[in-house]
Amino acid sequence: GSIAKTEEEVIKFISESSLYAQFVPEEDIVDKVKATIANLKELGFIQLETEKEDYRPTENNRDCYDWEMYCTTYLGEASYHSCFTPTEALLVINELERTRQEGLILDDQLHLVFLMTPMFNIPRIQNWEKYCAKYDKLSPTRKTIANRIGLPVYYIRKRGDGESGRVRSKSSQENLRMERTATRFYCALALCELIQETKV
Repeated sequence: GSIAKTEEEVIKFISESSLYAQFVPEEDIVDKVKATIANLKELGFIQLETEKEDYRPTENNRDCYDWEMYCTTYLGEASYHSCFTPTEALLVINELERTRQEGLILDDQLHLVFLMTPMFNIPRIQNWEKYCAKYDKLSPTRKTIANRIGLPVYYIRKRGDGESGRVRSKSSQENLRMERTATRFYCALALCELIQETKV
C-alpha cells in the first residue's frame, strides 16, 4: 500500500525523516509539502479521491482527513516505475505526444532508435563542426526525421560555426530542449550504425 494517502500523512511522514531537521521553523516544510502536492496535482501526477471504500477515517481523525485522499494517476505510476522526476516525465510524455500527433517515420529505423535513446546522462557533443559535416551527409529521410523531432538545421549550423546556438526569440527552456535533442540525435545516429554493424 501507499506510505501516505493524505496531506496530513505526507507531512507526518516527512516530519519523521532526516529531511525534516533541515527546515526551521516547522511551517516551512509544511508549506513546501502543500505546494508540492498542489503542483503534482496540477501537472496530473496525482488526483484527489473521496470516500474510498478501503480507506475510511475513524471517529478520532474524521475532521483531519475529511474523507479525501490522494492517489497516483497513470502518468504518476509510469513516472515512479521509470524513476523519472516530474520534469523528466513531462519531457518524455510531451515527446511521445508530439510523435503521436506528427507521425512516426518508418522509412528509416533512426526515428525509432531516437525515441529509445535516453534523454538524460548522455555525453555532450565535443565537436560541433564534425556534427555539422555528418548532418550534411544524411539522407533526405534522416534530415526529415531531424526536423520532425524538433531539431532545426539552423541550430546545427550555428553550433558548427562555433556559435552558442541560442535563439533570442526562444525561451531558455526551449534552447535547452534543442541542445538535448541535438545530443540525443547524434547518439541515435551512432546507435544506428552500431545496429547496422557499419564498418568504421
